[in-house]
This record gives sequence, structure tokens and C-alpha cells, in this order.
Amino acid sequence: MKKNILFKFTKYLFVALFIMPAFLPSNVFAEKVSFVGAGIGVAGILDDGKIMFGSIEFRPGFEIYRLRPWIGIEIADKIFYAALGILVDFNITDQLSIIPSFGAGFFKADDGIELGSSLEFKSALEICYSFNKQRKLGISFGHISNGGIDEINPGSEFIRIIYYFSFF
Repeated sequence: MKKNILFKFTKYLFVALFIMPAFLPSNVFAEKVSFVGAGIGVAGILDDGKIMFGSIEFRPGFEIYRLRPWIGIEIADKIFYAALGILVDFNITDQLSIIPSFGAGFFKADDGIELGSSLEFKSALEICYSFNKQRKLGISFGHISNGGIDEINPGSEFIRIIYYFSFF
């Protein structure tokens, strides 16, 4: 029951956070720095079984109406998830930002977490600290599920720490 309430709340929160920037003044197409990130995380943090995973993410150096694309891969023992999506970078200070993100991707598990579908959606909220314009460290909390497109939809929450460096 708690997971259903949490999922519904986060779903509406992320929809609101992604629609809101479209109405804020910004450049239609703005250039930024591209980043590659490498990190580790734990999936199933609200479940009995927890699984450590490795994470690689690429964030291209452009945005459209404050929306930036991302593409990522998460790998654990017998688990693979590849996804792409969008994010919004809200700068709180020069060094601190809050970054909600949403995406969809392909999930394959031979053992471990069973999510009910090979199409899984990922939503996350990241707090990121910038050391300078080329280096950042983020910690994110998120949820992966199939959004009810399959009868089996247990979902899984994760926490991840990731180090970003400028790519070009």
C-alpha cells in the first residue's frame, strides 16, 4: 500500500516539475557542458532484497526549454537496464542543484529483482554539488517500475551516488 501511494505521489510530482519549466523564461536552445558520470547504487532499498549496481550516464551539452536529455546504463550481477530520458537542472546556488529526471528503458534480469516487464520507467531526484564547471558529485533517490503496463508491477526504489566529469 505504501508503495502505491509513494508511486502516485512521485509520478505527479515529476510530471509537474517537467511541465513547469516550459512556462519559465529561458533560451529555446542553450548550450551547456556535456557530462559523463560513473557511479554505484543500491536497488531495492525499501524491499527485503537489496542489489548493488554500477551506473554510467551521459548528459549531452544542450537543453531545450530547460529540458536536457540523458542516457544511462545500470548493471548488476545478472541485471541490465538501459534507458534514456529528460531532466531539469534547478540551480539553488552556484555549487548546489536539484535535478528531477524521468526516462524509459529496457530492463533484463536473469535473477534478482523482477519488475514485471522489459519496458521500465525511471524517475529520480538528484542533489548535485559542483566542484567547478568540469566536476560534479550527485546523490539520487529514485523509482523504477513499468507504470502498470503489466499485471506484475512491484517497482523498486534505489539510491545512487555518481561522479560527473566534463566530456567536451
